[in-house]
Amino acid sequence: MVGRMSTTLYVLHSLAFVAQIIGGALVVTETVTTLRNVRALRTGLIAAEAAKQEHRESFSRVPTSMPGFGGGRISLPRVSAEMQEQLVEQVGPGAAAERAALRKFLEGQFPGDRRWVWLGAGLLLAGIVFGYIANMLSVAA
Repeated sequence: MVGRMSTTLYVLHSLAFVAQIIGGALVVTETVTTLRNVRALRTGLIAAEAAKQEHRESFSRVPTSMPGFGGGRISLPRVSAEMQEQLVEQVGPGAAAERAALRKFLEGQFPGDRRWVWLGAGLLLAGIVFGYIANMLSVAA
């Protein structure tokens, strides 16, 4: 009986260890992927903000008048500062880059198949349960 109990305890402790190691590795892999996705998002948002700033500065380079026929100057229509900011934030190249960075982040962070994440969490839980059972059996023995 003692030999059989020892073998059972070794098997349960080994199962617990293997399940926890594999589950932990899968969870760590998911964490690394998340950190990589967040870093890529941050880089994309910084690039988008730089494009927005360039767009804002481009408004100051738009001519405000042009030479008229027979001399003089013709004033060109001006876009208000509020409208310029709306253009920069909503339809400019920076806004498009920002949306692309967010879309890439969401697609990378939340793929349709989360099987590996759930497998890792399940293995961690199974390892805890196997470890608990093995510990209780060793105390009872």
